[in-house]
Order: sequence, then C-alpha cells, then structure tokens
Amino acid sequence: MEDRIRRLSDESDIRELLLEFARALDAADWTAYAGTFAEDGVFEIYDQHRTGRDEIAAGPRQDLTRWDRTQHYVTNLAVTVDGDIATARGDMLGVHIPDKSEPTKHADVGGIYHCRLRRTDEGWKFSNVRVEILWFAGLPMPRDLPLEPSA
Repeated sequence: MEDRIRRLSDESDIRELLLEFARALDAADWTAYAGTFAEDGVFEIYDQHRTGRDEIAAGPRQDLTRWDRTQHYVTNLAVTVDGDIATARGDMLGVHIPDKSEPTKHADVGGIYHCRLRRTDEGWKFSNVRVEILWFAGLPMPRDLPLEPSA
C-alpha cells in the first residue's frame, strides 16, 4: 500500500507541475516557469533546444511578447513513474490573442508535450520538454521564433 500511495502522490505532483508550467506561461511569470525545470533542463520547440533555466525562460519571454494574452491548456495527462525518474505526456492547446480588445481574433496551436522528469531536492522537475506541434488554426501563427534566446 505504501508503494501505491507514493506512486499516486508522485503522479499528482507531476500533473501539478504540468499545470504550473502552463499557468506560469500565461501569467508571464518567467521565474515560476523556469522553476518547473531542473537547473540543466532542456525545452525543445521546432528546431530549438533551450538549455538551462535562464535560456528556457528567455524563450517565451521573447516569443510571447507579440500577444496581449495567451491561454495554454494541458489535458489527457499520462504519467509513468519509475523511482526517481518519470515520463509524462499531455495534449496541449495554446490560444494566442494579439489584441485583448478583439478577443475573437486569435491564433491557435495544438500539440503534445512530451516530458521527462526527475526527482530533485526541489521536488519533481522537468529534465526535458519537447513540444510536438500537430496543427494551427485561426490567425496565422508566426513561426519565426528566434533561434537564439534574447538576454
């Protein structure tokens, strides 16, 4: 029973981490967003590999400034824990509103978050998050993300 309780607790903590990841993006809380990653964590989107908390936070700090508001949803979470490492997968929907005075106009993207995690002294953290983009809808979604994060 203790093993089951620990596994369920770990799975719950990991699900909460995924939700915090999305919440921090939408709140533009770059410290909280970067804090969901291990110090040497990696975030992959398109052909970019952002490594370390500073670089990981710099990416959306720059990429998302073109939008007045965003909403990122994470659903259909699947978590597998094996000791102090874990994998997680979540379907993602990102809504990007360029002008909050016109909320009916937005650029949407759907995909999958593929995550690897490890237990750290700070709790569960992402060691790697890879975004698999599946579709776009609505306004054109700029795909001209900078290859180098700004400082």
